[in-house]
Amino acid sequence: MKTQTTNPKNGLAAPGLPATLQATLPALDVTPIAQAVKSTRKRKVKPVVPSMPDRRLYWTADGIGRMAWLPFVHMPKRSRRGASMWKVTPTEDYEVAYPIGTEYAAHFVQFLRDNPARAGGGLLRQIMADADLNDESGARGYLDGFIHYLELLLYHQAHTMDVYGYADQLNASFKRLYHGEDTLNEESTT
Repeated sequence: MKTQTTNPKNGLAAPGLPATLQATLPALDVTPIAQAVKSTRKRKVKPVVPSMPDRRLYWTADGIGRMAWLPFVHMPKRSRRGASMWKVTPTEDYEVAYPIGTEYAAHFVQFLRDNPARAGGGLLRQIMADADLNDESGARGYLDGFIHYLELLLYHQAHTMDVYGYADQLNASFKRLYHGEDTLNEESTT
């Protein structure tokens, strides 16, 4: 029995099949598939270029701004699945990412300034938990710029206040909240 390498009905190769079996194969029109493959090869996907976010205020009447407004936060509309407190555009260009990271930090600070009820609620911890601290790509620039801005802001603010006195105030506040007002009042009267 002689083997045929192409089906006479559709011209497709099926090496090793007997000619009688080859002839029974249905004729398949693969033209649309081949055209789709060729058209995807022609399309060039443009890489997403990171850009500087527009500056804005985050003030709300209720004083509780939405974290999703920040340019580096991703909150899906329908569920919390896939939410991230640090979602940045992938890039290999550290020089582009770094100034955007400093701008992100400025947005974060402006957000806290406009929404004082959100300050002290662990937002920075949540951001750092979602950031990839081991990222070796150029996207590391976002995080480096973000942290650098916050460190310098802390440095400048530290010159306008008694840093240890402020820590004492926060600790006393925490103690009142943690133990309740009655516990502190009982201690102070004895």
